[in-house]
Amino acid sequence: AKIRDLLMMATMNFMIDRDEDKEQRWIEDFFTREANHMPGAFLDYNTSGSNTCAALVKRVTGKDFLEYMRPELDIMGIDPDIDCVKTPEGEDWSGSGVRATLKDFAKFGYLSLKRGNWFGQQLISEEYMKEATSFQIYNGADGYGYQFWMDGDKGFRLWGMGGQYAFCYPEKDLLIVTLGDTQGESDDIIHFAKDDLLDSVCDEALPADADAKNELDRITQNLSIVVQKGKTESPLSCEICGKTYELGKNPMKMKWIRFEFDGDTGKFIYENAQGEKEISFGLGKNVSGSFPQEGYPYSRATEKSDRLYDCYHSAAWVEPHKLVIRGWLIDRFIGNWTAEFSFVEDTVNIHMSKTAEYFLDEYEGFAFGHLIG
Repeated sequence: AKIRDLLMMATMNFMIDRDEDKEQRWIEDFFTREANHMPGAFLDYNTSGSNTCAALVKRVTGKDFLEYMRPELDIMGIDPDIDCVKTPEGEDWSGSGVRATLKDFAKFGYLSLKRGNWFGQQLISEEYMKEATSFQIYNGADGYGYQFWMDGDKGFRLWGMGGQYAFCYPEKDLLIVTLGDTQGESDDIIHFAKDDLLDSVCDEALPADADAKNELDRITQNLSIVVQKGKTESPLSCEICGKTYELGKNPMKMKWIRFEFDGDTGKFIYENAQGEKEISFGLGKNVSGSFPQEGYPYSRATEKSDRLYDCYHSAAWVEPHKLVIRGWLIDRFIGNWTAEFSFVEDTVNIHMSKTAEYFLDEYEGFAFGHLIG
């Protein structure tokens, strides 16, 4: 494969091995796995290709790619604390692991919009940026460049994990940037909002509108993490509060569960393979805390750490007998999970699902249990 193939996601089909019992060496595997088609033949979205690009930068320059870019990042005023999660063998996980604020992401988006020019300083070759942000390979939609997605004939976009976008429209001199965690959900709401903004852009500045400005300030100052929809009360709350349900064999390895309710908050208490755990949640609101599962990665993907992830949880009764908990883990890694609890007579029926890379595996599957007291 050539570097150009890596940039346009056109290397051999390659999937990262997620076998926990096997030593993880993502870059080595990229070069040793058997290919099933020729490089350059197809676009086959391949995070390992981006990781390998960063590894090549380090081999050539002796620097991690963010360190190599630091002079340009300093010119742009990008925070020196931005960093990149490491792969299991200690390389940069550049395919998914760069961590930056919305403001710094927007600055990089602006540099891309201007084809590498930062207020008169050409930080990246204009010729390269024009090539990178134009159609290079078919992807079933508008096409793909070099790590950039085409957006019809209007422009191009950067697209990170979840809802992390920088939409660039050079002809309109317009940049739209979003950050969020839409893993496991549709990104349609982001694209609808983007299209509305794009359609409403005028060639000339609009007159000042104090009322519109105040309304925008009100909305932006009251943004919050998504709360589980449903009712905050159910007659069943009192019946199950403090009661313990013993579970049969299940993929989550949970032995028993219990709920406690106190006004508009509650606790989900359970025992799994690590011991007794507790998750606090709000009813009709989010409650912050530390996710109780130990051993999740921090500095390197797949490598266990002793850090407990910051999290938010809300819950609601979606039916009189069914409680749903929605959890958001917002830390070095981001992910989310949902747990449905259906109480039928003296039984509990559980369905848990998660959207996260390399963690929350203990919170996915079905379980069934009986009331024991």
